Amino acid sequence: EKALKEAWKEGYKKSENNYGDVSSSFINERITEIAKSYLNVSTLKERNSDDKDFSNQAIWSLHKSLKQSYNDGLNYSPTATMKL
Repeated sequence: EKALKEAWKEGYKKSENNYGDVSSSFINERITEIAKSYLNVSTLKERNSDDKDFSNQAIWSLHKSLKQSYNDGLNYSPTATMKL
């Protein structure tokens, strides 16, 4: 979760557009969608269960999810609907 958030924020910082602060709830929603899509996890919330909180991931899936998160931040616009 932290890595996806940092990738999103880094992309946003690098963008030429500056819309000011973006709500953390928006960022959390976006990275959860990315995690569901690329990492096949249902939530990023802790569930206090090893079976639910840990999963094996291929390195290319992690790479794709981080890249998507970065690009999502880079292309953020408050008026655009962002799709994966």
